[in-house]
Amino acid sequence: DWTTWTDKATQNLLDVNRKAMVFPRFGLDPGYWWREANPDDVMVWEKGYIPGDPLVGIYGGRGSSMPDVASEKYRTEAGEHLVAYIRAMDIKYGDKIAGYHLSGQVAGEWFYYGWLDKYQGYSVASRTAWRKWLKEKYATDDVLAKVWNRPDARIDWAEVPLPADRRNPQFGVFYDPEAQRNIIDFNQFQQDMMADTILHFAKIARRETQGRKLIVSFYGYSYEWGFLNLGPAASGHYALRRILQSPDIDGLSAPIDYTDRQSGGGGPMKTPLESILLAGKVWFSEDDTSTHLATGKTAGSNTRAKTLAESVYLLRRNTVQAALRNYAVWWMDLRSRGWFASPRRLKRRTA
Repeated sequence: DWTTWTDKATQNLLDVNRKAMVFPRFGLDPGYWWREANPDDVMVWEKGYIPGDPLVGIYGGRGSSMPDVASEKYRTEAGEHLVAYIRAMDIKYGDKIAGYHLSGQVAGEWFYYGWLDKYQGYSVASRTAWRKWLKEKYATDDVLAKVWNRPDARIDWAEVPLPADRRNPQFGVFYDPEAQRNIIDFNQFQQDMMADTILHFAKIARRETQGRKLIVSFYGYSYEWGFLNLGPAASGHYALRRILQSPDIDGLSAPIDYTDRQSGGGGPMKTPLESILLAGKVWFSEDDTSTHLATGKTAGSNTRAKTLAESVYLLRRNTVQAALRNYAVWWMDLRSRGWFASPRRLKRRTA
């Protein structure tokens, strides 16, 4: 029912400004009804852990695991809904739609649920895709056994590495490439699965829009994930080159890094920005600065501006950086509570 969400929001914007063009963000996580009906195609964590379901408050249900991006069933059926959505929006709004922002997984930003303290990858869908990935990479059992340094290794029997082994890199933060190659491979597999999923949906969107709309996704938080307890590979954000080589992606996006965005800070990007620009892609910075009007405990709220003057300073700093480094910006009221609802003063002071 597209009228419930994006259609209604799009119409509201165009009612205010008929000259506007709209860039809707389409979430590709299914509701509880799909997740509960497809237990082999949702994420499985170590020891039966399931994180809090962020969609219960929206869609209802008892709460269930999130879709596994390695699932072919998930990709296929979500892709069908994406097609239906784009066609419905095109019929009603046509050239008023500038493009589509594809989103999924945590906060819509394409990093794996459970990334803080629990390993995942233990679903039926992940195990099936893992063995397929090994087959494509190594072709034969003999090659796999030699590379993994395990005489009994078999592609059709390969299991996801155990959580205890994944937590125990032999060289500090690095895995031993001779004794722990299976873990290194699995980490690479999970990056590829996330990238493959984004590119799958981007290809659908490109085909349906006949190349006439921008196709954008969150991705490439290369500088953001070094702090993860489980290591940066738990994010799924380290197949950036594959994304940049795709003709189906026009741009990538992310919020400003949540470190060093306070007054006096630099407001850095999460990504190797110049590499993205050199690849011919647009970078969209999601400027969700907590202004003096911001409320709640959202991400970045610990650096909330205290006054109108400080709000203007932060927004101006971010805009100057965008001009110097040649990227685009959208302002983001993170909880739709009126963070920028000071139109006359903000307009005058930022002009």
